[in-house]
Amino acid sequence: YTDDFGAPRWQGSHEGNDLMAAKRSPVVAVERGRVVKYTSSRAAGCMLYLYGRSGTKYMYIHLNNDATLRNDNRGGCKNGIAYAPGLQSSQQVQAGQLIAYVGDSTESGHVLGLTDLRSQAARMTRAQAEKIIETFQVKG
Repeated sequence: YTDDFGAPRWQGSHEGNDLMAAKRSPVVAVERGRVVKYTSSRAAGCMLYLYGRSGTKYMYIHLNNDATLRNDNRGGCKNGIAYAPGLQSSQQVQAGQLIAYVGDSTESGHVLGLTDLRSQAARMTRAQAEKIIETFQVKG
């Protein structure tokens, strides 16, 4: 984990934290809540929102969009490629439940980008990042 919140990006400062992981690693819900798929972001690629029960809103971005292990961009933002099989938009999920797969839908590396949208200026704490990484490792 590297705290890259606020780092320079083409659109301005980076408003999240990127967690590097192996391509197609499972992505799990950080907390109980409702997921909403978003498939038309040029900057974030395949992504989804998690509206957590705590009131925290998360974005999971740069999800997988490849049909093969190569960077072919032919899989799209679909269930079984970017999202967990059978995952529906507006579905309720449990903490630790598989919701997506790590990809590189807009980045050169294999990354899961997470942003807490309660406040664009709020930084993800080290404890939050460690909780996410721990959940990744337990379910991964």
